[in-house]
Amino acid sequence: MITFLDLSKRLARRGHAVTFVSTPRNAAKLQGSIPLELAAHLCIVRLDLPGVDGLPEGAESTADVLPKKVGLLQKAFDGLAAPFERLAIGAVLPPARRPRSRGSSTGSSSTSLRTGSGQLLNSIRPDQGQRTVHRC
Repeated sequence: MITFLDLSKRLARRGHAVTFVSTPRNAAKLQGSIPLELAAHLCIVRLDLPGVDGLPEGAESTADVLPKKVGLLQKAFDGLAAPFERLAIGAVLPPARRPRSRGSSTGSSSTSLRTGSGQLLNSIRPDQGQRTVHRC
């Protein structure tokens, strides 16, 4: 079975721009496997998992939690929906066409995105409608 990173590399080799989104620890592991010739087409963007009461600090996968805490990990991943949506919208819509806020995506919190190399991308604040664009 082909992994998502392998698929991303294949697409990048064909000249497609690919953004691979992952949690910080997983992104750090993956960054070293991106060949230099693909770096212009394949970026790894990190999304931090939101804190969830009862979820161990730094937990990013089922290997990090006891089976009885997997539901908390799922809740944390559900919390990535709004930051991921803002990332996707910022990548495809010009600023004038982006929604200012939508449902659960509103609020005053911000999400910092970092590339695999640690480069800080725009901080996303849903109430400001900022665009998040990464450049490889």
